[in-house]
Amino acid sequence: MPIGGAADRFALNIGNALVGNPPDAAALEISLKGPTLRADSEVACVLYGAPFEMTIDGSVHEAGKTFTLHRGEELHIGGTSCGMRAYLCVRGGLQTPIVLGS
Repeated sequence: MPIGGAADRFALNIGNALVGNPPDAAALEISLKGPTLRADSEVACVLYGAPFEMTIDGSVHEAGKTFTLHRGEELHIGGTSCGMRAYLCVRGGLQTPIVLGS
């Protein structure tokens, strides 16, 4: 069984660096189309990789630039016109158990 991990390690490493995380901090990998998420606290974030469409409470934001989600705000990540993968990195990383070395 091979070790798992990010499909685009470069994008993950850069995204993590932009929010002050170590390169291997856990993040949400997004392929082709993203989710809609609601913040339950203030959190520093970046969506890094392919240029996915992104809105916060309906206002358009640019992928690849850091932003802060405030409690109750809704982040919607749509599709992308080129590429296929990006990483939603949050300051402090996501809390998840290690599975298959990933």
